[in-house]
Amino acid sequence: PNRSPSLTNHTILTSKSVMLAWNPPPVQHRRGFIQNYMVKVQYMQKLDIYNTSETVLYVSGLPQYSDINVSASISTSVGQGLFSRPYLIHIFTGVASAPQNFTATATSSSSVLLEWANPESPNGKILYYQLYFSNDNDTYQVLDVSIYKNSYHIEDLDSGEHYFIVNAINYAGMGDNSSEIYVSLTMPTAKPSANLAAIIVPSVLVICLVVLILVVIAVVAFIYIKRIKGKKYVKYK
Repeated sequence: PNRSPSLTNHTILTSKSVMLAWNPPPVQHRRGFIQNYMVKVQYMQKLDIYNTSETVLYVSGLPQYSDINVSASISTSVGQGLFSRPYLIHIFTGVASAPQNFTATATSSSSVLLEWANPESPNGKILYYQLYFSNDNDTYQVLDVSIYKNSYHIEDLDSGEHYFIVNAINYAGMGDNSSEIYVSLTMPTAKPSANLAAIIVPSVLVICLVVLILVVIAVVAFIYIKRIKGKKYVKYK
């Protein structure tokens, strides 16, 4: 055979099983009577090979919510034909449930660490998470549309209350929203600057030293004047 079967359809039955369907190649390309179909199912570096005389195949026992590559060929009395191009199937059964244990922890007066656990029912491979925030608990906007881990650190926030929601995205689309959480940020009380103190303290010491020198000069001058006056008094007496 110089033409391979055409994989036309698949039906996801459960998170671990799928029904495959294909069309045989046109008669002029079969070069004989079709004896059987050989189907390759590849996933997670594993390869399963099935032989069937039907144009449908039920595949089960797959890893939950896996991505599989399927290709097929036909065999006739002449021999086996070429395999079709890999047909990629994403196994999912619906959108994901909400992420669990969503928490927000203030890490400074202007930053927050958000953390969450995977959905209880992912219903497919989680592609990424999407995060939303609001400053008024009313209008939400997207904070980040493609988070590939279970945490996110936000910086440069203003003081006040900040509200957050997260959901998971799989091949079926956007999942359920998490519970809403909020964190309140307050600006720290201003403290004297260390640099300012470093400037003020030496300045005060210099001023005190100058005043002390002036006092010493004044005392010495006073004593000197008193002595001169005393000498004049003795001379004219």
